[in-house]
Amino acid sequence: SDAVIETVLPDFYVYPGKSISYTILTQGHRGFMFTIGKRPIFFCTH
Repeated sequence: SDAVIETVLPDFYVYPGKSISYTILTQGHRGFMFTIGKRPIFFCTH
C-alpha cells in the first residue's frame, strides 16, 4: 500500500506528480546528507 511504501521510499517515487526541494549537506569525507527542511531523509557515503 502507499502507506507502507511512503515509509521506505523517498517522496518523489511515491508521489511522482508533486515537487520536492532537497538540501544536500556535505558530511566531510563521510558523504552527503539529503534533507527536506531540517528533517534528514537519507545519507550517501563516499
